[in-house]
Amino acid sequence: MKMIHTFLLLIKKTKLTTRSLNRLLTSLTHNNTNNNNNNNNTLYQCAYNFGLNDRVFFSLTQNNTTTHTQKRYLGTNAIHNLRFQSQHTQNTQPLPRTEVIVDRSIEIKPNEEKIFSFLRDVVNEYQLPSTLRVAGGWVRDKLLGKHQGDIDIVIDNMTGVQFCEYIVKYQTKLGDEQSFHVIKANATQSKHLETAIMSLFGTAIDFVHLRTEAYADKRSRVPTTVQFGSPLEDAKRRDFTVNTLFYNIMTKEIEDWTGMGMKDLTSGVLRTPLTPLSTLIEDPLRALRCVRFHSTLGFTICTELQAALSNVQVVEALERVVSNERIGIEIEKMMKGPRPLDALRKLVDFGFYIPMFKLNGPEVKIYIWSGRGNPYSEKQVQDLQSKENWRKMVNSIADVSDIVQKSKLTKLPDFPEGQLITLLSALAQRIENFRFKENLVKYTRRDPLSTEQFMQFLFKECLKFAERRASKISNTLHAYTKLQNLVVAEGIEFYDLIKRMRESPNFCADVIMWARDFGVQATLSALTLAQQDLMNSNKNGTINNTTNNSTNNNIHNTTNNSKINNNANTNINTSTDSNNLNNNSCNYSDFIVDVERGFDEVGLWDKSTQTLFLNGHDISSLLWPGTPIDAEKGRLIRKISTDLLRYQIIHYPSTKNDAIAFVKSYEQEKK
Repeated sequence: MKMIHTFLLLIKKTKLTTRSLNRLLTSLTHNNTNNNNNNNNTLYQCAYNFGLNDRVFFSLTQNNTTTHTQKRYLGTNAIHNLRFQSQHTQNTQPLPRTEVIVDRSIEIKPNEEKIFSFLRDVVNEYQLPSTLRVAGGWVRDKLLGKHQGDIDIVIDNMTGVQFCEYIVKYQTKLGDEQSFHVIKANATQSKHLETAIMSLFGTAIDFVHLRTEAYADKRSRVPTTVQFGSPLEDAKRRDFTVNTLFYNIMTKEIEDWTGMGMKDLTSGVLRTPLTPLSTLIEDPLRALRCVRFHSTLGFTICTELQAALSNVQVVEALERVVSNERIGIEIEKMMKGPRPLDALRKLVDFGFYIPMFKLNGPEVKIYIWSGRGNPYSEKQVQDLQSKENWRKMVNSIADVSDIVQKSKLTKLPDFPEGQLITLLSALAQRIENFRFKENLVKYTRRDPLSTEQFMQFLFKECLKFAERRASKISNTLHAYTKLQNLVVAEGIEFYDLIKRMRESPNFCADVIMWARDFGVQATLSALTLAQQDLMNSNKNGTINNTTNNSTNNNIHNTTNNSKINNNANTNINTSTDSNNLNNNSCNYSDFIVDVERGFDEVGLWDKSTQTLFLNGHDISSLLWPGTPIDAEKGRLIRKISTDLLRYQIIHYPSTKNDAIAFVKSYEQEKK
């Protein structure tokens, strides 16, 4: 014991090099082959108590005949973890090895290297005995070659707030003082650790310490205390093994303390470092993150984790613990990802649609149906809570994602947002069919919610989306309904849209004004919904139905007086010689492509964006020069403006003189 104490004192005072220290360690551990474990246990204990937490190495004897020294950079807490393991290992067994898988193939961008170099300068400037590591998603995405988000840094021997104070001190010395802010721990929201957030060189960085958690009640997953932990302990408390990897800023190496992170990342498998159910209950948001990683990364969910995700306790924890905002953020990322339909299917399979839209809460009856006084409300609630009905709803929009990829939505500046709006519009269209509307006033003396109000409930109240996004979803549904009405009023079907636009200038003007009123995104999204309904009707065998009755069920959103999706004799095709196709061989998979091509042919996009040659003041000056405008004249001016726009569309391209002549033709009506 005295020899070891002297040895450690020598290390601290002489600051031996790595090679010299390794030789001394090897010599020490080989002095007595039969007592290797005892020597190591004593060494670990002394190292921990002595405070050697900047450059400490450990050596393990593999067996009585062969020895091998493993070099690893460890901080105080890692040494403490190994000491703890050694104390619980029988002397007859070798000490368990902690393997760190190193991969040097990742590419550090110039700005990232600038950040890491700056952080190393802070450590060196104040001679901090600290090891900084980047944790979690940044490391995972680096290894996958994907875009990286914010950087999360963990520190081995001080809190994030304490380290940020050193950063501010160093920046002040350089004449560039900045500040940081702190997010306090909130156990009720599964936020168990205080986090310091700071921006360095334009990048947001979170600073926390390596941690382990203690539980006074084994039945609870809410920790009573959060303590400093080792890299291994910190890795084990993370959500999935692919997120347990660290990038050591000091050594510039990837570390895999669980020994599973790199393997599962390479295999594309999602599993938890500890027991799946306890991991999910500890932070129920991990359940939604699992679905997101499955859909965005294409990873397979292991069998044990799938079983835990299906446990009713997870759904209950999501409802009880996770806020609407955090759920909404995860749903947004899924819907903007490459496989949003896969995400929706998993959300339904695991029952997560219940907490998503608060279907177990009182809001369902208050905002969607009529309330307790309505004898039909309970049945409606049960129908919407039914997993089987949700599976049917998701299956009925299964082609939306593929249709979107074919459409011009992909060319919009914010395509991911357009994809989200289209998908959630299609889903909301199906959900709305479960609303109790008929005789609502009779039973409750209340008017039914409008579509706008219903979308605000689903997406603003339940998922905490911005009001603008909820309005875009309702606008898309209004656009689809308006297009349905135009087609029905013309006595045609969706697949005859372009053909009739060529034949009828007035109908063409109606469609162009429809596109103008709702905008490009809502127009393309509404066409996507139209194609999905055509494809559903074809799959269900309703295309050749000679009756004019529309499908009336909870899956397809068609109006009672609509002829859409019935009596199909042609498929839309923009070539003038092939407007009629054999309906039996048609699945309408290119409907939106053909319609968009037809829109280009008739100049819809150019015509819908043109402005009026004459404004209200110009019209008033032509018809009532020098006369003030009253309410009746104002109504007439609005009507003339609408008619003038139709005139300009039909006679495109026209001139301002043509517009003046058109307005003057109202002279007789004015009189």
